[in-house]
Amino acid sequence: MISREVLLLILNKFHKDQMFSILADETSDISCKEQLSFCLRYVDDNFDCCEEFVGLYQLDSCQAEYIHTAVDDILVRCQISWKDCRGLAFDGAANMAVIRNGVAARIQ
Repeated sequence: MISREVLLLILNKFHKDQMFSILADETSDISCKEQLSFCLRYVDDNFDCCEEFVGLYQLDSCQAEYIHTAVDDILVRCQISWKDCRGLAFDGAANMAVIRNGVAARIQ
């Protein structure tokens, strides 16, 4: 319940600022399960750059298709529109950054 309230506080503060960037990275945890860390970056009313950690999400696979679906699901659950996304930041791993079928290509 506490994590949900913290997320709602972050999203309430965020929704005032329409444009945002996504910062995402996938990695294995200690039990060898794949997880996606997801952050939002935006500029607030004082023109300060804000980065908010939204959460860790378990992935069924590290393939670009699954990661893209997870990112899309996170935005839908947070009621955030893709049309306001102005930037994407992923690591250099092939499944994230490949030009034709990586996560970034699927999002664009």
